[in-house]
Amino acid sequence: MRENLNTLRKSTSNDRSAKCKIASIFDKRISKRFIIEFTNKLSILLNSKIQLAAAMEILHKQTNNTQAKRMIKSVKKDVEKGNSFSNALRKFPTEFDDLYIALVKVGEVSGNLYNVLSSHAAYLLHQHQQKKKLYSASIYPSLLVMVSIASIIIFFTVLLPVISEMLSEFDAELPSGTKLLVSIGKMNFKTIALAIVPAIALIIYMFYKFKDNNFISKLVLKFPIIGLIYRKVQFARFFRTSGILLQSGMSISDSFSTSIKIIQNDILRKSLNQALVKIRKGQCISGALKSTNLFEPMSYEMIDAGERTSQLSQILVFIAEHYEKEVDNYMETLLNLVEPLIIIFVGLLLGFVVVSLYIPMFDIVNIIAY
Repeated sequence: MRENLNTLRKSTSNDRSAKCKIASIFDKRISKRFIIEFTNKLSILLNSKIQLAAAMEILHKQTNNTQAKRMIKSVKKDVEKGNSFSNALRKFPTEFDDLYIALVKVGEVSGNLYNVLSSHAAYLLHQHQQKKKLYSASIYPSLLVMVSIASIIIFFTVLLPVISEMLSEFDAELPSGTKLLVSIGKMNFKTIALAIVPAIALIIYMFYKFKDNNFISKLVLKFPIIGLIYRKVQFARFFRTSGILLQSGMSISDSFSTSIKIIQNDILRKSLNQALVKIRKGQCISGALKSTNLFEPMSYEMIDAGERTSQLSQILVFIAEHYEKEVDNYMETLLNLVEPLIIIFVGLLLGFVVVSLYIPMFDIVNIIAY
């Protein structure tokens, strides 16, 4: 118990020294990182045999974020009034999703809230690190694209009009590539931008509004490479959530039902719901999932072994980790391919621009020389 409390104190002191007072002034929103730390610290306090309300009071004192303080105070008051912890968290759906609340509810019923929170904190941290890794890896390609676009816009709006005017004064014969550039330069970029930006915004709006539509769901799944990565992300979420819920004491039927709800694709949800109906009718889990034809053959064999050895929850978490590793590998490969492709494309584009302009410039030099 002392070791757990010392660990918490060290973690808290480090957080305070790193986050200084400025963060408490400007960080009004409750971040995902804070929820992970909150979950992890609460699990440590509960494992130290501290009552839930007292643990919430400790966390309230150690928190600098104003919004987080309000949230913790509200949850603490509800718990002291006799409400369940899961119901108290329902008031904050932005911070605590359905999965979080379902896990807490299972932990409360089974008396195993510490283990549930500890496992879920590790899961949330893994997700957060994945997103952070993807964001970091995409910075260089994104900057490269933005700089290239900015360079091209400056060229067409500033340099090209001057060069095209000079070429017209000498009445030189322009190559087809140069004529194309001059024609593009004469376009009204403001009008084009005013047409393109609303169109892109409309497409994004329609995609999010109808993302559960069958057509959108099928389109996402069939998209080359991205569709494959998207599938594996959804499968990893399904298996990991099911495994955590089973470890927490929830029944197979209820854990699968909860896990299916967090799948973000209508086609996948329907297939898994069909498998769930078969499981509720008494069919074995591996056979029901195999009928969906969604997963790798290895997954069905492992689930079958998990059913026979009563280690299904561990097997489901292991399968989730397998899919997560595959996603990491695919993302790393994809980003490694994107960078050189962008460089090649930008190089070819700039090369075409330079050649198209330098050929008539040489002709002008020859005209002046003679």
